[in-house]
Amino acid sequence: SKAITLAPENYQLHIKRGFIRLDLEDVAGALEDFKIATLEDPKNGEAWLGFGNAFYQNGQVRVACNHWKRAIENGDPRAADQLAKYCND
Repeated sequence: SKAITLAPENYQLHIKRGFIRLDLEDVAGALEDFKIATLEDPKNGEAWLGFGNAFYQNGQVRVACNHWKRAIENGDPRAADQLAKYCND
């Protein structure tokens, strides 16, 4: 959080903090961080992956699946595992 205060334009810091917040079960905070990251760089697959993970952790599976699809479209193949495991489209 301190790093983000010093460099608020660095969306990569929001991605890192988003994953940390997920680990700490701060889903609301993670959703906010990933939202900022995807708005700043809509083609960042890692941000979409995290956003999907946060929605899944929040119980919104369908929304999570859509975000994981965006992650794959934007170059993060790790989301394919989540799609295969949790999404039946």
